[in-house]
Parts: sequence; structure tokens; C-alpha cells
Amino acid sequence: MSAPDVAGVVPGWRTWRVRDPAPVRLWSPVHIATEWPPDAPLDAACELDGHRAPDPGCTCGLYAARRPADVGGLGFGGPTVLGCVALWGTVVEGERGWRAGTGRPVVLFCGPALPEAERTVLASVYRIPVHRLPLPVAPAVGVPGIVEAAERVRTAAARTPPDPAALDDASRGFVAAVPRPGVVLRRPRRRFAVGSAVAAAVAVSALLVPQPEPATPPAGPAAPAPGTAVPGTGTP
Repeated sequence: MSAPDVAGVVPGWRTWRVRDPAPVRLWSPVHIATEWPPDAPLDAACELDGHRAPDPGCTCGLYAARRPADVGGLGFGGPTVLGCVALWGTVVEGERGWRAGTGRPVVLFCGPALPEAERTVLASVYRIPVHRLPLPVAPAVGVPGIVEAAERVRTAAARTPPDPAALDDASRGFVAAVPRPGVVLRRPRRRFAVGSAVAAAVAVSALLVPQPEPATPPAGPAAPAPGTAVPGTGTP
């Protein structure tokens, strides 16, 4: 698999931990010693071989997923924050997302458990919007209805130069796609018109009820063989 140098940015979804106590910062949920700096992009480094990250033959790099449902690091200690990150530089594409050499968060989404004061600090320190979801991040990313809304956020995050209005509009749509607590999602029932149901029942019954055999017409007199005289005509 190749590792091209991407000219633009590749937006993807990932999670962070918010360390408590202060300072309020974004930390990797897996590599717990990795802090995402608020004033600069984060450059990946390989802890195994020391080569340039990401390497196609290694697992190093900054991870991001195509869909929120594919993110990792859920529930790995501390409040979890979901976000869309911009990746650039060397990017390795995988089945469900990417590994990149450089990245920076573009927009964040927190659950109800994150205190309002910490949400405000994150927005101020990283200088990006931080939206509050009505559900915790773990169940929110599994909601089927957020797929299209999440893709609109990715599309807005990929714009260069950035379009804050488009990103804000897409982010608010993403929040609105997450159901409120207590809302049960049900599949819509299939409805049939009364006339259609009656017609279907009649058609089925017609197939099940034995039908009478068609009447066979009575056999008439046999036709004379060629060359045989027909009585009363004299014709051979």
C-alpha cells in the first residue's frame, strides 16, 4: 500500500480523553502520554522503529476513521470527546480510515458528563468549536441516523480555506441527528391500503381454491379419408 503526500487535508473522526485535573487538554485515549498541543499540529512518531510515520508496513501514525461508528478509544478513562480531525502530509489509507503524519482537530463534540467550564476551556485553548451532544459519546457514535450528518461535517472540514459558517451548520446538524435521552428509535411499520390488502387476499385464495377442469367438447363424426366417396354427393 502506498503512502502518498496529500496536498490538501483528509478529514476523519477520532476520540480524545480530557485529562482531569487541569490543564484541560486533549490526550490520546490509547497512547496516554500523547498530548495534542493546542497551539500547533501534532506530528506522529513511530515508537517501535523510529522511522518516519506513518509507514505502510507499520501501525504508526495518527488515526482517524471515516465514520464515527468506527472510532476507537471509547471509555478509556476520563471524559471522552469526539471530533473531526484534519490529516495531511503522508497519509496511509485503510479499510475504515487513515493513518497520517500530521493532524489537528477541527471541531469537537462532548457528552453531557463534561463540565461546562471544561468545554469552554477546550474551545478557547484549541480555538475550535466544541458542541455538546445529548448523549454520551459511546452510544452517540452508534446511532444509525448520524451517518449522513457526519459525512456533511467531514465535507465541511475538508474545505480549504476553512469555511466556519459551513462547518458550524454541519456540526449543528450532527448534534440534531443524535436522539435525546429517552427517545426510542423504532423502525417504521409497513402500512398497506385496505383495497390492496383485500385484492391480495382474493388473489391468494384464487390460487389455493381448486378450479374446475375445462369442459371437453363432444367428439363429432370422423372426417372421411382422402379419396373416399361421401354418401349422397358422388364426389370421390
